[in-house]
Amino acid sequence: MKVGRGLDQVQPRRYKERVTGGQESEGSAEATAAARELAAAIDGPFELLRELGSGSSGHVYEATLTAPYADLAQGTRVAVKLLRPELLQDQAAQARLNAEGELGMSIRHPNVAEIYGVETSARQGPAASVLVMQFVAGTTLRALLQRSGAALEDLTRRVGADAARGLFALHRRGLAHRDIKPENLILTPDSELKIVDLGLARPFGGDGEPASRGHSSATSSGFGLAGSVAYSAPETLRGEPSGPRSDLYALGVVLYELATGHHPFADAQSPDEMMDAHLRRRPQPPSHLRPRLSPLLDQLIGDLLHKDPDDRPRAAADVVKVLEQGERSDYCRRHEADAPVLASNRRLRRMRRPAEARFIGRERESRALDRAFAAAQRGRGGAVAVVAPEGSGRRRLMDEAMLRWLDGDLPPRYLGGDAD
Repeated sequence: MKVGRGLDQVQPRRYKERVTGGQESEGSAEATAAARELAAAIDGPFELLRELGSGSSGHVYEATLTAPYADLAQGTRVAVKLLRPELLQDQAAQARLNAEGELGMSIRHPNVAEIYGVETSARQGPAASVLVMQFVAGTTLRALLQRSGAALEDLTRRVGADAARGLFALHRRGLAHRDIKPENLILTPDSELKIVDLGLARPFGGDGEPASRGHSSATSSGFGLAGSVAYSAPETLRGEPSGPRSDLYALGVVLYELATGHHPFADAQSPDEMMDAHLRRRPQPPSHLRPRLSPLLDQLIGDLLHKDPDDRPRAAADVVKVLEQGERSDYCRRHEADAPVLASNRRLRRMRRPAEARFIGRERESRALDRAFAAAQRGRGGAVAVVAPEGSGRRRLMDEAMLRWLDGDLPPRYLGGDAD
């Protein structure tokens, strides 16, 4: 179920404006003439009320049941997904919609929007399959981000936990969602998150690894990929099948965006730049953009965004556990001991001035600094003054000494400055 205007809107703000030149229009009551004609031609146990949104393959309408359906009473509000008019004769598109319905009916979880059934309608024209789905009132995370920017950390944690619960339900049934993005995550008025749109969901191997490459699918990226470029895991971009940890990478991108108000690669200007960033660039820690972000959430988002799937959390259930237990979790205690060391090393390395020329000479001064540092490590520290004429390389001498010490067995600790 797609609630956004179009699939190009999966990109971060700058990239999206370059591609689409506009903003998302969620829940618009206006439909294209072709879609209105299609809606008029649909026959089923429901009355279509208004178009909620559209995607690359279909339109989604709010509807009311005109007769009891499944376990639902007459008058219940539902959502109905129809193929685009130009795809009605496309047997592959019909098969994908039917597959989405069958997969969706096998999942029952509070954090996954339900699919109640698949209907075949043929009031006029060719027979067409339609999905009867749960109507999810609320707002997409994309709309929330556009309206409010970065969310409070408590909301970010709850969204992450709910999304991971829904993903675990899918993964436990052997399915990878493959299109996790803010448009497909809806926050209800009860602050419960629902994962929607199983159009790209596919089975993966029983060992938790992706199934064979033989599964063909529609894409929402428009660039030959299953899913959206801005939320695609590196392995997916390399042409490898997607698995549960690919979904967790996409969730990491969403949580980064929710925690900071910015996509981790918001400066990407094209699909090629976006793909290159996912494949090669390490995003700056979210706490660099949101200094008051907790070390726990900062670390978890970073772990979800590892390039190597094996370095990400093992399963969605582990993410749920971390976010539920918070600072009391084993995960937090395990990283707590290392966090000051890692932060100190980053701070000290950032203080070094870039230098292209090779450092040579200064052996006597370097040995004197090394002796002073060793004495400080033994508890006999003191102040050391490096005195020399301006421009003679005092800063470079200290930079090289610091790098040497940081690579040693007992590196120095610098605990001042902004948290990172």
